[in-house]
Amino acid sequence: MKPRHGLRPLSGQAAGIGPDARTVEAEARLRRAWDFIVGPHLADRTCLLTFRRGMLTIGCWDVTMIGSLRQAAEGAWPQVQARLLEALRLRATSVQVLPCDPPAPEAKPEPQGPLTFDLLLDRLQGAGRRHRRS
Repeated sequence: MKPRHGLRPLSGQAAGIGPDARTVEAEARLRRAWDFIVGPHLADRTCLLTFRRGMLTIGCWDVTMIGSLRQAAEGAWPQVQARLLEALRLRATSVQVLPCDPPAPEAKPEPQGPLTFDLLLDRLQGAGRRHRRS
């Protein structure tokens, strides 16, 4: 794709393009390091919503904490900025705390009984039948 010169709309969706690859990759790195960036106490109640144009947008599903979290974010902002720059090489200029839905619970696999020889043999024979050519 050839770079376009001139004015571009502020909204990438209006032009049919989404966030650039660097932004997507930066958000992915930030999500993986979320516990380190905000600390374990806040990581249990918050999540990264977006990181665009230097603005870190944090979601909090504990609505009673949002006010105190905003104050704490302002007070700890220099440390968070330093962690972002040092660990992830991301320059953050501002932080925003918004209410959000809690994350969906992880699906737990159903416990299986002990694998007996007969059950294993049945599985192997069934797999062999599926892969045979007629």
